[in-house]
Parts: sequence; structure tokens; C-alpha cells
Amino acid sequence: MTATPTPRTASTWSPTLADLASRVRADDPSVVYTARHEEAPRADEFDVGFLVRDTVDILSVSQIGANAIFSLDGSLLNDRPPLVLEAAWRGRQPALPLTVVAVHQRSLIGIDDPEDGERVRRKRHEQAVWLAGWIQQRQGERPDERLIVVGDFNAFAFTDGYVDVMGQVTGLPDPRRALIPAVEVLDPPLTDWVGSLPAAERYSYVFDGDAEALDHVLTTDHAGGRPLGRDRSRQPRRCRRAAGPRHRSVDRGGQLRPRRSRCLPRAAHATAGGSPPAAVRSRDPGTGAGSGLGSEAVGLPRDPRCSIPDPARFACRHSST
Repeated sequence: MTATPTPRTASTWSPTLADLASRVRADDPSVVYTARHEEAPRADEFDVGFLVRDTVDILSVSQIGANAIFSLDGSLLNDRPPLVLEAAWRGRQPALPLTVVAVHQRSLIGIDDPEDGERVRRKRHEQAVWLAGWIQQRQGERPDERLIVVGDFNAFAFTDGYVDVMGQVTGLPDPRRALIPAVEVLDPPLTDWVGSLPAAERYSYVFDGDAEALDHVLTTDHAGGRPLGRDRSRQPRRCRRAAGPRHRSVDRGGQLRPRRSRCLPRAAHATAGGSPPAAVRSRDPGTGAGSGLGSEAVGLPRDPRCSIPDPARFACRHSST
């Protein structure tokens, strides 16, 4: 079951994101970001937000799905409701309009638990169905919109056997199916750009030495574009701890355009059609934030203790994120 989304205007600013934007500008005055986010319904949850480059005009930022209901128990379905940015990128003339949807879906934790597993599986499935339904409605209302859906889907590009999250959201179910099968919602389907990367590069997060692609960049046919390169997910923990909270500003890496040192803190931007903005997850000050997409180094000193391991030695398995 899904509920009609009730958008809420993003009227608050995340101190963590604003501090990060200020630090980036202090390190390089030519790199200017604006922080925008909306509080999650529960105070103890992550918030979803954006860092938006000054080459992008913000037209609106709104939260969707905050009132959607989970059919199993009547609770809120989206603990971290998606955030929608409507913007125009001034990197070309006329300005390029685009819409970015930032998501952070329910994790895999407890998916096979004897007591809680059914709730986890059904919530992951219903979140995916709800998001696919919103995208389908949006495509019907605005068929020419450049729509990009990014973030931490907490799902592999293939079925996990319990729920085919990405098959549901993209409209391209995995033929191997799942315990809870995908339902027909989305047409035309979306493109998941993880598949465009070389096999050894198809990951966005390193969990206990295993490389996993849990973060995705989805686009409609009209959006076009393609992601490039990788983010700092391979950065060793010692590097992330080396220079304090600045280096902990992201814990995920999506498809992006990296620059300079591999051990630098990153500030997010997307790559479809140039350098539009990207999504990040905001946490409490001092604990950092996660990003679903993009980065650009900001000119801090390289840490000699940091190196990047060989990605070819990694394999996928369930993470507890």
C-alpha cells in the first residue's frame, strides 16, 4: 500500500552541510556550495540533503513521501523521505533544467532475522514500490523532464533473493526474481549507471574489505548523461581518521568525476550533462555525512599514509549498513 505524498518545503538548513560548504569555500574560494536539507520525521534518523554548486540555480527543494504509510503496521513508510531538487544548471545556454531526487532507503539489517525479517523485507519492497510509483506519475506529468534519482538505495544492482529493490525502482526486474516479487509499476524504465562502469569498478562502498554497489545513479531517457570514475569509498579508514571530521564528511562513493589527491575530503557534485548538484546524507555535527554521488577535491594536503587498494580483489556480500 502507498499513500499520496505530501511535499514539504525545505525550510531548514543542516549545520553539518553548511559547515562543510563553508570549509570547502575557505579552502578554495572558487568552489561555492549552498546546503539544503529537510528534517526526517524522526529525530534519530539520517536527513537527506543537497550541496548545490553556485553554477546551479535552485528553483525548489521539497520533501516527498513523508506521509506514506507502511501497510504492515500503519507506521510511516519512509523514515528518511526522499528530497526533490528542481534546478537549472548555468553551465550552458540556455540553462539546463533538471530534477534530482535524493534517496536513502531502508538498510539490509535484519533482512533474514527470524523475528524481524518479514518487516524488513516488506518495508524495503514497499519503499521501492512507492518510489517507482512516484517516478511513474512524474514521468506521466512531465515527460520531457530530466529526472535523476540518486543516493543510498541500500541495494545491489541485482536481486538479493528477498527483495528486488533496484529491479522495482528501475522497472527492470531481475529475471532471477525474489521472495517478494517486483510488481509492474514503471514504464518507461530508468537507466542504472552502475552497469556502465568496468566490472572491477562497480562498487560504491567498501564494507569490511568487501566492495559493494549499494548507491546508484538512475536517469530517465530524457536526462541522458553518464557518470564518470569513482569516489573515495576505497579510501582507507586510517586516511579518513587522519585529519579529523573533514575527512569523514562522506562514507560512500558513487559515480563521479574525481580530482587531485585520493586522500582529500570531497564535496559532492553530479556529472550528468556537466556538473549539476548531488545528494548527501547529513548526520549530526562531528559524525560526518554520507554521499550518494559525486565529489571534487578541495585542495587540502595529501596524507602520505593513505593509499588505495586494488579493486579487483573485492567481491560482494551483504553489509550491515
